[in-house]
Amino acid sequence: MELIQVIHGDPPHRGFLEIHGEGLQHLGFYVGNYDEWKSYVREEGIEILCEIEAEDRVRGRRRAFYLNSGDIGEFCSK
Repeated sequence: MELIQVIHGDPPHRGFLEIHGEGLQHLGFYVGNYDEWKSYVREEGIEILCEIEAEDRVRGRRRAFYLNSGDIGEFCSK
């Protein structure tokens, strides 16, 4: 579960919160074959809204992309 609070800037979550208010914004899926899923959604013509790569001491290195296909969600590498 991820709790989001926009403090400053213009993250992708801001628009959703302004339109829909608080609540479920997306679903995330950890997958072992991240690159294959990314290729698959592109082949299906699903828009990738944004992609991130981050690293921290708690969760390590990870990548994620957010989809726009009827609000499907997000896929993350583990």
